[in-house]
Amino acid sequence: MYNDDSVYFSPLLSPSNGGGDCPGVNYEYQLCNTEDCPKHFEDFRAQQCQLRNSHFEFQNTKHHWLPYEHPDSNKRCHLYCQSKETADVAYMKQLVHDGTRCSYKDPYSICVRGECVKVGCDKEIGSNKVEDKCGVCGGDNSHCRTVKGTFTRTPKKAGFLKMFLIPPGARHVIIQEHEASPQMLGKLASPLSLLKPGEMH
Repeated sequence: MYNDDSVYFSPLLSPSNGGGDCPGVNYEYQLCNTEDCPKHFEDFRAQQCQLRNSHFEFQNTKHHWLPYEHPDSNKRCHLYCQSKETADVAYMKQLVHDGTRCSYKDPYSICVRGECVKVGCDKEIGSNKVEDKCGVCGGDNSHCRTVKGTFTRTPKKAGFLKMFLIPPGARHVIIQEHEASPQMLGKLASPLSLLKPGEMH
């Protein structure tokens, strides 16, 4: 997440001596604060929706508004929020603030003046750099190792049995059962949560 103070605008020079405007936009911009917000901060889109709780009425009723990512990529820089009470989606009749991420699936590209601006993993506007499967920006997939293992122990009594520890920074974790069993898989990350089929991929 960035905030709206992290995008710097610079208007381009106006034509002189009777000259005409050049084609294209008449401003340029860059990121001037590329540090991620601390993890305990809410996401920027959620903050903007939450600010509407006290005064934005939908169908003559106030709601608790949650962030909503519009399925149409052309509308993701417009502020849509979803009601916690009814699951209705409402357009808040404004653009998201500059610096809001376009999509929860893209950790870099941001909204600027209502348009999604491509940002690479090097946090440069217009960059095409992406993270490799190891999480290295612009890497070649050579800085990580694949760890595989098989767990075959059978629980002797009811309760939890520790299977393995997933280290910090692990990516693309896949847990598979080779045959059906009455046991349930879970992950302990405070609080404990049970895994559903397809999770942790």
